[in-house]
Amino acid sequence: MRTAFLLIGAIVIIGLLSSPAYSQGRAPGNLLLTGKNVIDEYSNNHVAVAAFDGKVFVAWTGVNDLHNVNIAYSDDGYTFPKKNVITLNESSGAAPCLTVYGGELCLLWSDGGTGKIHVMFSPHTTSQRRYTLERDETRSTISGFPHKEFLAICWKGEDSASRPNVLLSSDGINFDTSRKKVLESDSSRYHPAGASFAGKMVLAFVGVDQEQRINVRHSSNDGNSWQNAPIMDIFSKSGPSLLVHGDRLIMAYAGTDGKINIVHSADGISFSNKTTFFTEETQHSPTLTTFQDKVYMCWLGIDNRINIAKVEGF
Repeated sequence: MRTAFLLIGAIVIIGLLSSPAYSQGRAPGNLLLTGKNVIDEYSNNHVAVAAFDGKVFVAWTGVNDLHNVNIAYSDDGYTFPKKNVITLNESSGAAPCLTVYGGELCLLWSDGGTGKIHVMFSPHTTSQRRYTLERDETRSTISGFPHKEFLAICWKGEDSASRPNVLLSSDGINFDTSRKKVLESDSSRYHPAGASFAGKMVLAFVGVDQEQRINVRHSSNDGNSWQNAPIMDIFSKSGPSLLVHGDRLIMAYAGTDGKINIVHSADGISFSNKTTFFTEETQHSPTLTTFQDKVYMCWLGIDNRINIAKVEGF
């Protein structure tokens, strides 16, 4: 009888060791990356990603001398043919951002020369909508996200304290800079990420402390005042990204060891349930989108090529 129990136990252990979840270095029930594709495009910064009009769009800063902004799209979420790649005349020293607002695809970037913030919408009309914030500058990524009827943007300021800035627009191209909110008590090492979740604006950024801890702030009054979330023991070598998916706010980030991690929250304040993708590594920020009701993650590999994969488990 004892021998039979030992034999059954050995079979169970062998089954676990050979299961996909275990072979990926994670406990069963955690998230899995599937269908990963490495795109033959290169960048020195992270990659923006957004789903729009039945396609997945990625945007990145090219490695050419002018650092032109590039945009590519995919019909299936994985393959990005060369014919679907557009190189813009715009240049940026940092990674661009993609979001969807008012039924249009929105591109945000900081100018490679002046650092001025630019907003441009997809050309659905002959007069393409765009705007430049003449009074605000940043050398980092600008994050944009819809919040109620507003387009919200956030960025790391160029002041000596590198404080996060937040600004809202009611139409996506007119920004009243007198309503800009600067988080006076905070400093951000890299670009912040923003999202609208459970009626709140949520901001996540890496602090300037030696450990590079990710901080979360939230606002229930459209960014006029901000509250601190519980301190988390998660640390990153680049800015995090946020995605609203169903009843969860998902955060992706690169750990200080370069491994890609995901945590999520049911209230937009407390994040937990960390999954580490041990086989993936990046020096930059992973980004997230939802396509065909599935979560997709995009990141720059250590060879500076663009990677994209589906995140199973949500």
